[in-house]
Amino acid sequence: RRDSEGGALSVLAADCDESHELVCECCTCCSSSCLIHDNSTAVSATLWLEKAGIDTTGRYGSSALQWLQGEALSETSPVKIIQRFVLATIYFATNGVENDNSNTMHSSFDKVFPSWNNVSLWLSAQDECDWFGVMCDVFGNVQGIDMRGNRITGSFPDEVKYLGKSLIYLDLSQNFLENNDNNLAWLGELYRLEYLNLHSNYFEYEGFPNFLPTSLKTVDFSQNLFHGFIDGSAFQTLTNIEYLDVSGNDYNSKVPDEIGQLSSLAYLYAVDSGLTGDLSFIG
Repeated sequence: RRDSEGGALSVLAADCDESHELVCECCTCCSSSCLIHDNSTAVSATLWLEKAGIDTTGRYGSSALQWLQGEALSETSPVKIIQRFVLATIYFATNGVENDNSNTMHSSFDKVFPSWNNVSLWLSAQDECDWFGVMCDVFGNVQGIDMRGNRITGSFPDEVKYLGKSLIYLDLSQNFLENNDNNLAWLGELYRLEYLNLHSNYFEYEGFPNFLPTSLKTVDFSQNLFHGFIDGSAFQTLTNIEYLDVSGNDYNSKVPDEIGQLSSLAYLYAVDSGLTGDLSFIG
């Protein structure tokens, strides 16, 4: 039903029962999902994660859900619930979690495996946009995660893909992360990502990922465990890339000709990467 002047929608009634009227208080949201007013945080969190199709049964996702259910959130939005769930999953998956390569770091410590260098406000009641390394836009959507040199370990969880509609910046450089071929598919679901820095970790991949988002402008895979033959077709969709660094890997391949066809590419670094060939591909 329109207001008295025939303008903004003021009442939304369900077809099945006219008694179920929802009075709209603004012109931008006519749904009770805009804000959750529920004394049971556990029910609200579980409900909205399920509605969003988010799998919470993973090893670290279940820990994140348990934490989220225990939060005293009397009023929040589904977007905030999803963001807090994803960030909590990252925390549980990479804070003080051992893997094969991080054991070399552990040898210098006596008993307790080290946690992140900076955990400021993580898993606190404070808005997640205030947590260390988290960057948001003016609407509170997570647009960046900067964990460079923060001593994060374990494997980076694929739950980060649930930030695919907002995440633009991801810097995981200079850490001890260990992800292999099968644990990198989430990169392809970060549809808006423009900046990706995995420098100096233990990411392992045979060849070059052919599922990276076309939005990427900066890609730094240097000093990792990428190896083998590079199929040039992996670069055909990277039409916006401006900076590419694959130095310090262990390829056994020629520099693909397709790299020379990337019209936006301004910087290419491949020092000690195992790539062979000349610069004729530049054309």
